[in-house]
Amino acid sequence: MLGNYEEEYVRLDGKWKFKRVHFVSAVEAPYEEGWGKLVAQ
Repeated sequence: MLGNYEEEYVRLDGKWKFKRVHFVSAVEAPYEEGWGKLVAQ
């Protein structure tokens, strides 16, 4: 799986904390076959 994380932060008691973490998938491929065939298409 290939993608990006989208994050939001909040400052609590002088420390930065994650408010929200969301993964956005860009490519998925079966482990057995790999992702090479997807790129070649």
